[in-house]
Amino acid sequence: HTAHTHTKQGTHKTGNHRHPTTMAKRSLVVQTVREAAAAVGLLPSPLGKRMVTAMAGSEPSRLFRNVHEWLAEAASDSTNTNTNAASINPLRITCANPRRRYPVISDADNFAGLVRVESFFLTKEVRNDVGNGILSHIPGHLSRWAADLITPEDSSVLGGDGLSRWFELPSEKMAGFRVASSADAQPIDVFWGSCSPPDEHGMLGLGPACVYEVEALRAARKVVLEINPHLPRCHGGGILPASVADVLVEPSSTPGEETEPPVTLPDARDPGPIQTRVAERVAELIPDGATVQFGIGGIPNALAKALSGHRDLGIHTEMINDAMVQLYEAGVVTGARKSRRPFRMVGSFALGSRKLFDFIDGNSAVELHPGRIVNDLVELGRNSLMHSINTCVEVDLTGQVCSESVGHRELSGVGGASDTHLGAQRSPGGRGIIAIASTAYKTGKSRIVPQLTPGAKVSISRNDVDTIVTEHGVAFLRGLSTADRARALISIAHPDERPSLEQSGKAYGYL
Repeated sequence: HTAHTHTKQGTHKTGNHRHPTTMAKRSLVVQTVREAAAAVGLLPSPLGKRMVTAMAGSEPSRLFRNVHEWLAEAASDSTNTNTNAASINPLRITCANPRRRYPVISDADNFAGLVRVESFFLTKEVRNDVGNGILSHIPGHLSRWAADLITPEDSSVLGGDGLSRWFELPSEKMAGFRVASSADAQPIDVFWGSCSPPDEHGMLGLGPACVYEVEALRAARKVVLEINPHLPRCHGGGILPASVADVLVEPSSTPGEETEPPVTLPDARDPGPIQTRVAERVAELIPDGATVQFGIGGIPNALAKALSGHRDLGIHTEMINDAMVQLYEAGVVTGARKSRRPFRMVGSFALGSRKLFDFIDGNSAVELHPGRIVNDLVELGRNSLMHSINTCVEVDLTGQVCSESVGHRELSGVGGASDTHLGAQRSPGGRGIIAIASTAYKTGKSRIVPQLTPGAKVSISRNDVDTIVTEHGVAFLRGLSTADRARALISIAHPDERPSLEQSGKAYGYL
């Protein structure tokens, strides 16, 4: 092992929290994740510990490719000592957007009862594993993920004289902001993430994710970071002194320990004619100089083309994506008229292609900041002409929006959809938009329905919904009665579905 100082600026701890000081602190530098695990108390057994991992493109893949082996060893030791299986306290891992179906998530035959994996947002790679005895979903708005991770005793990392000094965004006074207080609240034993190599000043970057990572890092008893030269170095809140890490894991080419590039998304398919028409209708609602937020998928990809004639758009979004890069390179996105952070694209994480990661690497026009700041409703509302564009699974005749499940089957999570939809409505001239094709691509079923499918999760309530767009038109729902909402939604449904929707609307007493 090599212990050395990566930075002039070290840390000390007040209680369990990490605050900047001028004292030097040495990070232990190791070659393998097994050595790192031993150094922070996860070996000889990780059982009973709580670990939080970085999300999406900053996911620590070397940890996830090896942690199941540590669990198997711990289980073997328990068997040899005749430990009652019912008395085993499992390892608890909290994460978001898992990019691969690792054995620690999927192998319930061997690891159910030994580990609980809880994810704020599900991906297509793992959603079918929900309910397997290992994986479960944590419902919650992206703006609250950091608070939901942290116990009351660690809450000072969320503001006051600590974290507020680390960020430039001035939305730090969070009235009524509280942390999780459930009976089984468990302190974070280990935060495990990824980072770019430290620079000549001893500063490193946490990669393309800054949603909850810094808050979890500062609340954790121990911190491990896997150095990954493939990670983009992103300006903003994730640039920290290397000394925040108790252990740094050097890059490796050893089989099973390979340092890999972050997982990227497949190239987007060309949008179809329906998606294109929906995007065109959305673009008609967005004025020049607006600040926009949108995600990924067919309609957002089509939106990049539909907005090609706009000028001086700005970006304030939880996720920076390839369509936004396309608009920036086309000169559509300049940020020149932004009221907050002008000339900068602001997000909490980035996910997409290798081109996207190359674009944000060292690019001072892009800043990533914590989700609790970026998706704060007040901060969103301070952006003039803020327009939020999201999609959904279905919307009922009263305006209830489901974007995260098909009935009881969990698909993803609410993410920032509700945050941005509500925050945009606080903005002068802003609008919250839900953009959908009128029928589902695979099944042909109407996305505008008399009532949500039994078990469907309400992502945006009817009390908060603003504008719904399909290829057939625009329904401005905010402020309308239930009768007028039903009429407006029926008018933008697929023509073949309108008679049955009207009949149901009458039967339910809406019309």
